[in-house]
Amino acid sequence: MQQSLSSDASRPSTPVAPCGYQDHSLTGKRIVAIGGDRRQPAIRRIRRDLKLSTVNWVATQESKPSGTTYLPRISRAQPDIVILLIGLMRHQQISDIRNFCRRHGIPCVTLHRSLSSAQLAHAWQSQCYSA
Repeated sequence: MQQSLSSDASRPSTPVAPCGYQDHSLTGKRIVAIGGDRRQPAIRRIRRDLKLSTVNWVATQESKPSGTTYLPRISRAQPDIVILLIGLMRHQQISDIRNFCRRHGIPCVTLHRSLSSAQLAHAWQSQCYSA
């Protein structure tokens, strides 16, 4: 679904992201990645490559099946985007965190197991801006 930002028919229609973002760039955004173990080299690389403001990686634990355990960390970080690393999280954690993000208007992007610059940029474009 596309919505025009201008009534001027000569201008191309610009998609408005369901999450409210009109800027497709990740530059300056604050992200929280959740799943698996924290990997400092990956954090430094995606922060540099995508010019992110901050990257907080929250490691998940098998002994904590509920995602509610991680909600205070998301709230404190005040992220622009939450990234769920599918395959490294329990289904209940994913569901709890997605519902939290929905209630608070935080875009929630899913990636499969790996946090790389290219995958994140592609997921942001396809999951938040697809028609």
